[in-house]
This record gives sequence, structure tokens and C-alpha cells, in this order.
Amino acid sequence: MSITINGQTSPATEFAWDGCHKIYLLDNGDADKNGEAGYKVLPVSELQRVWDQSCPLRFINNWALDKNYVPQCYEKPVTIEAR
Repeated sequence: MSITINGQTSPATEFAWDGCHKIYLLDNGDADKNGEAGYKVLPVSELQRVWDQSCPLRFINNWALDKNYVPQCYEKPVTIEAR
């Protein structure tokens, strides 16, 4: 499974969410690292629902913070496809 967000593809199968606006795609082994941070870990099939209910400060990055999929406070429509 992979996920495509606004044309950018990630191999992530899960993501971490703080319950408000911080969304991080998780690659191999990242799920183990974020447990200490207290984030909810969800399958990427839930990402559209989480994006839609997150506050306006929302963003989507990878856990390593070296890739930004959706910048913070992005106001245009976001296309999320989990395959």
C-alpha cells in the first residue's frame, strides 16, 4: 500500500496524529519511534477523514521532517488517495 497526496507519493502505510493538526506519515520503523510522543497511529486509509476533521493549523509531513506533503494552514483542496 502507498499513499498519494496532491500528486506526491509516499510508501507510508500508517500515520501519526496528535488529535488536532499535526499529521506525520510513517515509513519503515517510524511507528516505533513515535510511541514515546503519544501520537495516535492510524492506517493511511483514515488520512482523509483525519484531515477533514483537523483544525485549520493542520499539515502533513513525514516523521523525519524532511518532506512536506501539505504545508501548515493550506487552504486549497487536498487530494488523498490510499492504494
